[in-house]
Amino acid sequence: MRRGPLQNADLVLTQVVDQRAVCNDGSPSVYWMSKPWGGSRTWHIFLEGGSACWDAESCALRRFDRTSSAGAAHMLHLDGVFSRIDHPLADAGKVFIKYCSSDSWVGNASTVIFDDTWHFRGKQIVSAVVDQLLRSDMRFADVVVVGGCSAGGRGALYNLDDICERVRTTSGAVCVGFMDAAWWPLLDDTSPLNTWSGMGWELWQPEMPQGCVLANPQHPWRCFFAETLLPHVRTRVMFTSVLFDSFQIMHNGGIVVPVQHREELDWIWALRDKMEAVVEATVQGTQHVIFLSSCYGHCMQDSELYFEVSIREGFFSGYTMNTTFSLFLHSAVKGVVKDSCGRMECSTCCDVVPASISIPPTRNLAEALGTISGSSLAIQLGFVGCLWLGVATLLRSLSKSWSPPGL
Repeated sequence: MRRGPLQNADLVLTQVVDQRAVCNDGSPSVYWMSKPWGGSRTWHIFLEGGSACWDAESCALRRFDRTSSAGAAHMLHLDGVFSRIDHPLADAGKVFIKYCSSDSWVGNASTVIFDDTWHFRGKQIVSAVVDQLLRSDMRFADVVVVGGCSAGGRGALYNLDDICERVRTTSGAVCVGFMDAAWWPLLDDTSPLNTWSGMGWELWQPEMPQGCVLANPQHPWRCFFAETLLPHVRTRVMFTSVLFDSFQIMHNGGIVVPVQHREELDWIWALRDKMEAVVEATVQGTQHVIFLSSCYGHCMQDSELYFEVSIREGFFSGYTMNTTFSLFLHSAVKGVVKDSCGRMECSTCCDVVPASISIPPTRNLAEALGTISGSSLAIQLGFVGCLWLGVATLLRSLSKSWSPPGL
């Protein structure tokens, strides 16, 4: 259940001053902003997601609003981590940067594609927005959180140390990362996401953390993957992710759910196991944190799922993304906060689950398909529970904001 439009942040369109910070079509880059409330000195910078392009054909297929700022809305109304109640960033200054560079926020090049000049200036856009904010109200910040979703989350990770160094130098603020759906496990070098990453490296001429690039001279594009890059990131980061990532299932596996073949089911569960193993090996024992639910989906921070999805089984039972982030800000949690349930639909309040991929591949496929109705019943019961949780949350927020007439 949604939390209501009056509780969401309203962010107003702002144009970037730096004339080098342009979209693919040369139009000026933009962002939306809402200043802090109630004397807060916390700021949240969020980079929009939206995949990328890596050659002439894929760039030609980009939607116009992914390559230009023309027609950008005057105001955005955002939910989840952008809402104004019940979480650590509720009163923060909020900045949402439009993604129009198609380069995962790291490009530093221009090239001709089908007789048109394309600009890949994601790195310059991020730098220009941060500079513009630090010349204004954000210079008084005491906490800055840098994040994004999907390509935006990965772009935030690639730029994190540069941003935070600038923030600390200017304001002395604490600066951390908070990335959503930003973790792709490295598969074999012929997988689509690996191939596209290598092509993007050539097209965008990216500016990436040099420690990682120098450590991977033969395959510098691997620094686009968190398991390769994270050991070279100095700033503390929290990730929110799922074990069944719909973007990777579709683009790396070429699978559209609900699945029809046993081979597809096996591939999805192999990806899930790979994700879990890589995250454990990379994050455990470090200063970083990942919230890993057993859901099917992609971005969750910008919806009510940010407050509702929780760990069902294991040591961290009951933890949501929001409660985990609250602990992360106070350095009270480290490592992998994951669900130990072993089934896809088991994390509390996951979004709609394609039941045909919720069955582990060790089951006979005919038997598995025969149990879909039972899985659907469990999903429906879980949805009723989440609906009630949404009602309770709304009532709690109203009770905090309501006061008798005349007061």
